[in-house]
Amino acid sequence: MPSRFDNFQMKIVAVSPSATLRSLLSAVIRELGYQNVSSVSDIKTCIEVMETERVHWVICPVQDSNSGNVLHILDLMDKYPQLRATKVSILRESYH
Repeated sequence: MPSRFDNFQMKIVAVSPSATLRSLLSAVIRELGYQNVSSVSDIKTCIEVMETERVHWVICPVQDSNSGNVLHILDLMDKYPQLRATKVSILRESYH
């Protein structure tokens, strides 16, 4: 049975306030075979991309440095049925 992650042409947006981490995330995702990867610095910009382009997968932290929260993205997905197939992976900082 094929997985939704088998589509290596899907649009992926990686969010991180750190330019270094954005670059690393994009490189790792591309190494996995995905070709259509964008990286943005905050969740607000990610939402702007989602308003103009079909995004299949969002990878983002729980909260960015500009008080954006992944719950904003999840709320949009709840309100707009056309976004419900979008996958969201949440990166959390490790707590010891």
